[in-house]
Order: sequence, then C-alpha cells, then structure tokens
Amino acid sequence: MRKKHTLLCLLVLIHTVTYAEDMDHAAQGMAHFNKAFYQFTPKHLQSEAALEYSQAIDEFKKAIIANPENVSAYRSLARVYSLQLQPPI
Repeated sequence: MRKKHTLLCLLVLIHTVTYAEDMDHAAQGMAHFNKAFYQFTPKHLQSEAALEYSQAIDEFKKAIIANPENVSAYRSLARVYSLQLQPPI
C-alpha cells in the first residue's frame, strides 16, 4: 500500500512540474507575441517583430512538447504562423 501511495505522489509531482513548465513556456510565448504584435508591428519595426515572433514560436512549441493537449498553445502557434503568412513547420 505504501508503494502505491509513493508512486501516486510521484506521478502527481511529475504532472505538476510538467504542467508548470508547459504554462511557463506558453506565458513566455504570449509575452513575445504581444511584444511583436502590439509594440513592434504598429511601428513598422518588421525585423524586431520577426525576431519576437520567432521566439514566440519556439516557446509555443516547447509548451506543446511539455503538454501535447495544450489547445491554447496550438491556437497561439497557429495565430503566429497566420500573421507571418507561413505554413506550420
């Protein structure tokens, strides 16, 4: 019984760490996206926006790897790709 309890606690801990990592990458991705979309794009700073979009893509991909069921990360990734008019890679 004690082994089952320990295993269950370990699984919960692993899930919690994975979820936190997933949310951290998704939040960082949104920060890069917002900077590109709201700060650089309106000022026609295309190269700066492109760099931020690229970093957002990397973070959203990391969030998806950490949690393949993160619908928000997929949606955000698709949004960046559609703004850049490029197909998902």
